[in-house]
Amino acid sequence: MKMRWFILTLILCSTGLTDAFSYLKPGDRSENFSLPTSVGGTAPLLSDSVKVNVVFFLRPNQVHSKDVAAALATTLEPGLAGKNVRIVAVISDRYSPQDINSFVKESGLKMPILIDHQDNVVGYFGVILHPEVGVFDSNGILLDYRHFASVNFIDVVRAQIRYRLGEISKDELDAVINPVQDEVNENRVKAERRLNLARTLLKRNMVERAAEEVGKALAYDNTLAAAHSFFGKILVIREDRTNACAEFAIAIRLDPADFDGLEGMKECQKN
Repeated sequence: MKMRWFILTLILCSTGLTDAFSYLKPGDRSENFSLPTSVGGTAPLLSDSVKVNVVFFLRPNQVHSKDVAAALATTLEPGLAGKNVRIVAVISDRYSPQDINSFVKESGLKMPILIDHQDNVVGYFGVILHPEVGVFDSNGILLDYRHFASVNFIDVVRAQIRYRLGEISKDELDAVINPVQDEVNENRVKAERRLNLARTLLKRNMVERAAEEVGKALAYDNTLAAAHSFFGKILVIREDRTNACAEFAIAIRLDPADFDGLEGMKECQKN
């Protein structure tokens, strides 16, 4: 298996022709691995007690994996709390426990981190590039898989989950997967990069630097709901409640499902 996977990696990466998973396709049933976790003990890759399983493949030393982990911790995980879904991340044991723990701490991830011994799980699926994600049902059937994309990656994963939970229609899912072309533009990409940097800076308690970066994000694209809700959080820290509530309101108007905007407005409505 490992030699086959290694040879396939060389061929596909040289040609650029890769599916997210090379050995498992939508509709196939996955083996359910029992893996050690980053905090000790073991846990299954997939759970039969939830409706939707989501598995991310990440690398602690990779910029895109760090960006995805930060977005997962700040937007996807909180927004799915209490729902019939389980999210895990798979990381190779080629990385030291110290590197893995630092990666988790810096990103703020709460999900189980499963350690892939000698890349057995990566080899089983045929994961070529990172980050990648697979969405499975309670029976381990692969429903969808995705390579990382610089635009809409987390939005597409969230939409896939909501569709499988029955919260949105197939047309609404397709609209997220294939947005109108003029909505996916260079300024949105730049805005999301600035926002991710702002999130990292705030985790390091660099409030003013974070405010500066989210300001740049909004200058690139003032229709990015997550940037408005993040700026609202900055304003809360600055004790500027009036303008913070205004930013949360804008975020919700742009995206009624924006978690930080909704949480911020709850606080605004208390007083």
